[in-house]
Amino acid sequence: MTDQTLVYTFQILTILAVSAFLVALIRWTGQQIRRDEEKQRPLSEFPNLENDCIVFPEEVEKIKRKGTLSYQEYDQLMKRQLKAINAEILRRKQDSEL
Repeated sequence: MTDQTLVYTFQILTILAVSAFLVALIRWTGQQIRRDEEKQRPLSEFPNLENDCIVFPEEVEKIKRKGTLSYQEYDQLMKRQLKAINAEILRRKQDSEL
């Protein structure tokens, strides 16, 4: 092998190693973000919870009894509420058209 071939081989191996490291770093970061979203947090981090969740007040009571909430649970609650509001709007629209 010539010196130039060794240089190219070394460069390719370096690029592969750096690429593998970056892929591992991206996966690790994604796992950390998911863990952070699943972490239970005090209700003080959700100061407008009662105002945000007007459709499901019984859920707010359960959350208050529990005393903690994760960002993931909060997001799911807001999505459920949005679906319920949209369904009610659609139902009222259909009733008014009759």
